[in-house]
Amino acid sequence: MSTVPHSFPSGSSGIRWTLADGWSITVRALQQWVRQPGAIVIGLLFPIMMVLMNAYIYGGSIQIPGGGNYTAFLMPGMFALTMMFGVETTAIAMHTDSAKGVTDRFRSMPMAPSAVVLGRAIADMMYSSAQLIVMVSCGLIVGWRWND
Repeated sequence: MSTVPHSFPSGSSGIRWTLADGWSITVRALQQWVRQPGAIVIGLLFPIMMVLMNAYIYGGSIQIPGGGNYTAFLMPGMFALTMMFGVETTAIAMHTDSAKGVTDRFRSMPMAPSAVVLGRAIADMMYSSAQLIVMVSCGLIVGWRWND
């Protein structure tokens, strides 16, 4: 497959070009999520299930030395676990795009080379932020507090 060489602007126009192309890829990812709301709902419900399961099923059997609150230890671990699942989601999406030839099509277009990664990272950061908000809310409901 031959690609047409494109000249990449330098300086501030190159940064604007990269950001504009990255935003286009972000919008593409958000549009895919709108078409597949089930995956988004499951992705947002999974952290709730994990917090509730660990807080109420396993948390009752764990004694904290000094009589502390188990959620003070649970929630930071759940935050880290959920964010690591976000990294996995990004990697799977990038691999899927590459396997379907989407990345090759983007390379043949006059767009910034880093726009695909930047756009996917922005979209997944937005999704991870929504997951984090859901996790914090669920943690507050089960008794976790910022100062624990």
